[in-house]
Amino acid sequence: MDHSLNPQYVRIGIPSLESAKDLPYRIYNHEGVEEFDKMEDYQLNVVHAIYNLYEDNEEIRMQNINTFHMEWNKRPNLKILSDW
Repeated sequence: MDHSLNPQYVRIGIPSLESAKDLPYRIYNHEGVEEFDKMEDYQLNVVHAIYNLYEDNEEIRMQNINTFHMEWNKRPNLKILSDW
């Protein structure tokens, strides 16, 4: 999914590695019917590999925080809350 604060990056919709093993994923069978299943070990290994690509860069993190604050402050009620 798109990263709403930084268009140079994408996000995956898994909140944590620990939760990945319990999240169902959507598949479509040969008849086109939607089904849900849990990830198998090889699929979890792929998720772990993707997480390991994460760049822990303080400058990018601060840019994202600043962008978030700018978006937050565009909303009058949230700006009042922030100023309080």
